[in-house]
Amino acid sequence: MCVKCGGGYINGWEGPEEFEVLPLGIDQLVQLHSLNVTNNSLIDFPTEIVQLRHLRLLNLSENRLATVPPEISRLEQVQQLYLGENQLEVLPPELGTLRRLEHLGISGNPLVSFPPEICHLSALQTIELDRRQLTLFSEEMLQFFTSRNVSLEVVDTLAQE
Repeated sequence: MCVKCGGGYINGWEGPEEFEVLPLGIDQLVQLHSLNVTNNSLIDFPTEIVQLRHLRLLNLSENRLATVPPEISRLEQVQQLYLGENQLEVLPPELGTLRRLEHLGISGNPLVSFPPEICHLSALQTIELDRRQLTLFSEEMLQFFTSRNVSLEVVDTLAQE
């Protein structure tokens, strides 16, 4: 586990261990700005994360998450959200309430659709996705992304095979 400190408080946390659940007490790090639990074995979205109201970067890539709960909407400060290489088939409509979200990483998931609420992400600059996911966007969504200059970064992933 790596904890980064600055300005008198913890501003980052990285867990290199193989977690199936997050360590107890993670929700007590209320000033946490960055949480990186990439490449673990998380099956369920750790709901205690939504207590981290100052979180700006959340990286849950390369786990085994099947769902993202509606409570994700509580992460009002999040600017970068990485959910790539999980088992997500759908994204919650509440994702559209993350007004400060600039970067969304979702490549490598077996998504079957996108919630139209994704067009409410007014700060969105980049979506990282794979080729198959690109075909899931409606014409209206593509027009929205074009009008807002949202970059669709296509990533080749193993999940496409």
